[in-house]
Amino acid sequence: VEFEKLRYFKRNAAIDDRSVPTSCVVNMSDVFSIESKKDPKEVQTAKFVSRYIKTTHCDLFFANGIIMVEGSAERMLLPSFIKKDYDNSLNNSYLSILEVGGAHAHRFKSLIEALGLPTLVITDADAQNSNGNKTQPLNDTTYKTGSDTLKSWFGFKEKNFSEILALPFKSKVKNNICAVYQYGIKVSEFGNQEAIPYTFEDALALSNISTFKNIESPTGMTKKMKVAVGKDNLMYEALIGDKAKMALDVLFDVDPEKLIVPLYISEGLDWLEEQLDVASMDYLNVKEGSSHE
Repeated sequence: VEFEKLRYFKRNAAIDDRSVPTSCVVNMSDVFSIESKKDPKEVQTAKFVSRYIKTTHCDLFFANGIIMVEGSAERMLLPSFIKKDYDNSLNNSYLSILEVGGAHAHRFKSLIEALGLPTLVITDADAQNSNGNKTQPLNDTTYKTGSDTLKSWFGFKEKNFSEILALPFKSKVKNNICAVYQYGIKVSEFGNQEAIPYTFEDALALSNISTFKNIESPTGMTKKMKVAVGKDNLMYEALIGDKAKMALDVLFDVDPEKLIVPLYISEGLDWLEEQLDVASMDYLNVKEGSSHE
């Protein structure tokens, strides 16, 4: 049957210790029914999401939480990050990790909001200069973001790149969804200068400078990373190229237990773990003025 025929039973915790958890039924036809949509873009989006899920990820209907990532490197290394630093509820939860790329994550908006599952979107800030071209990220008010997730899903289209970098974490949360992306970090090995990673690979290298410097016989992308971490402002240029095999090269050359998780990702995983803890409660102790009221 088509996905529009599905009925999704969403669990709701009790609001106090005198009631019981309940379920509400979500009609998936609101998300997948093509006939009900008048906008051609919405029709195309519904078709795309349906095709994608049929091909790869029906498991998200059975998950406790969802993580959406840009590429294969994040998808392959995330389980190691979670196992190393989150050996509690996050590691023991059923997480559906979707590799959707920066241009397509926002197309899942209606489905993710309908499911109501805690969802972490790990995306790139995608710096663009005044000409609309991709460029090395700088704290520049003339720059914009090229991320469709940040522009279309989170409404950052009118903000310049500097404003987006400076946003507090709470601005990156929208109901059951949190979007995290690279921003400026202080690098002690570079005299405590601020560096703004462009991609996940940049952030991983900047977060693990000592580890990559000490690899004796690096291969592939880890060899590029070893060169890059010793070149300060040449990081952006040094890591341009084919990154498809980066995660495999890192796993081959580096013990995942020794890798430091990039800060923007660890912040997102902290949020996701907290949301999963709340979602698994038998009841929520709702008090006046609480965030769950």
